[in-house]
Amino acid sequence: RNASSPVTRLSAAGSMARAEPAVTSARIGDYPDKSRFVLDMTEAVNFSVFSLADPYRIVIDLPEVDWRIDPRKPVKSRLITGFRYGLFKPGTARVVLDIAKPVAVARRFELPPGHGRSHRLVLDLVPTTRAAFMKSVGPPLGERTARATEVPPPPPRKPSPPRDGRH
Repeated sequence: RNASSPVTRLSAAGSMARAEPAVTSARIGDYPDKSRFVLDMTEAVNFSVFSLADPYRIVIDLPEVDWRIDPRKPVKSRLITGFRYGLFKPGTARVVLDIAKPVAVARRFELPPGHGRSHRLVLDLVPTTRAAFMKSVGPPLGERTARATEVPPPPPRKPSPPRDGRH
């Protein structure tokens, strides 16, 4: 959240509370070499992106947001067959892109407001091989670290034979 943006709302108790960022629209652009997925947002947010397989999906995790997307507006492309969104867990919203075939996230970035547009979160997807896609599958690196650093317990030690030769 941008501290210089004083977006506020009045809570039920009458005190001022910070408004959640909002997603105001989603769109897809097809280009000869890629498909671009764009979320228009009321403010810049941190986000993470990862892949899931069988079926192919790209997942975007955001802070909790207010969804103002028209669910009746179809959003599809040659690579993206559909998407869904909502609250994943308290504090985390999630967008899941259903993908027609293996893709790589070639670029992921945010664009600041300008030229009559709001903040934009952008993903550029390009076709790839299943093998390359499978190497990228899993939660974001920060979420993998905890498991990767767990050290398994040492194997049980075998009792040593007596040293006096009476064994």
